[in-house]
Amino acid sequence: LAGENASACEPFIQYKIAQARAFSSADYVALLRNVQFQARAVIAQWGRDFDVLLTPSMATTLPRAGQVFEEANANPAGERMLERRMAGFTLTASLSGLPAASFPVHTDRDGLPLGIQLIGRPGDDATILQLGQALENEFDWASRHPDL
Repeated sequence: LAGENASACEPFIQYKIAQARAFSSADYVALLRNVQFQARAVIAQWGRDFDVLLTPSMATTLPRAGQVFEEANANPAGERMLERRMAGFTLTASLSGLPAASFPVHTDRDGLPLGIQLIGRPGDDATILQLGQALENEFDWASRHPDL
């Protein structure tokens, strides 16, 4: 974004634009190499003692609409704990490329979905898809809807 256009954005987006402008391509390559190195380390040890890892999808219930946006704009440079709780369990699979999927197997007291995540061995997408189909059949989430 050009300078004057960035000022029309929310504080968090303005902060991220400033960070991006200060981040060189060499910084990006170094960061990417580090992420790839860590991903390879995770993948190398994955599944030695298990076939599938079961985790919660998130370390929080679903936030109210706009809450993540408000938290980001209240302190753009600060920690966004809600965002961390939402992504903490899924980040490993996202960054490493391990096959994973989240499934809505329960609901909170407001009827909103609570999920689990299954993470499989490298390249074993089929197991995750088969387990997902079994969970879908068991929990019949396609026919469940929260009260609005």
